Amino acid sequence: MARGKYLTNTNLDDLRRIDSIELQARALESCHFADVTYQDVFYTLDHTLSFDEISKFNFKTELPLVTAHNLLEMNLPHNAPMWRKSLHDEVGFFDASLTSAADWEFWLRCYLKGKTFWKNNTPHVAYFQNPRGSVGLAGVGCGGRLSRLGDRRGAERQTAPVSARECEGASIVPTKDRIEWPYVVLLVGIVVMVAAALHLLSAWVAFLIFAVLWVGFAIWSKTHR
Repeated sequence: MARGKYLTNTNLDDLRRIDSIELQARALESCHFADVTYQDVFYTLDHTLSFDEISKFNFKTELPLVTAHNLLEMNLPHNAPMWRKSLHDEVGFFDASLTSAADWEFWLRCYLKGKTFWKNNTPHVAYFQNPRGSVGLAGVGCGGRLSRLGDRRGAERQTAPVSARECEGASIVPTKDRIEWPYVVLLVGIVVMVAAALHLLSAWVAFLIFAVLWVGFAIWSKTHR
């Protein structure tokens, strides 16, 4: 049984940079409200390469931030995350009955409990794309939890920049509530139409407001697909 405050895992065919665990532990030490930290990773198709050799190819992920929608789409903290051991006291352990993706199911439960995920943008882990690996959701049996998480999409969270004072230089971003652009566009659009109908706004002003809303919604859609 692990006795430390933090837990981590690494696939047997993956590699870590020499300071990988130090970076993760520092993040959780500095950011007391963070529960899980994960990061971008380098990909490799050659298991004989060292981490330094793999990093020179710079073939890396650009993982999105953890939100309800993104966590339903993919297992973002999949590769070598670090989390607080105390999570298991509240959320439970990995479900050993699942053929694969037991960690994904655990992260879903963590999100449902309101836990905070922090992303480190520095790829300090190398992931070997093993053709014989076991990855997938077939038979994992977590559809009910997926449905419950889907019901919470309106309460999705997104990350924002964090100051050095908060996290003492950790290159990560915290989770916080965000504005849902579709609802903003709908609400403001209704207000503008009513105002225009009552001749409280000129046609040009109404047009400019709709243009700003459209640009904002387009940017939101591109970054939150």
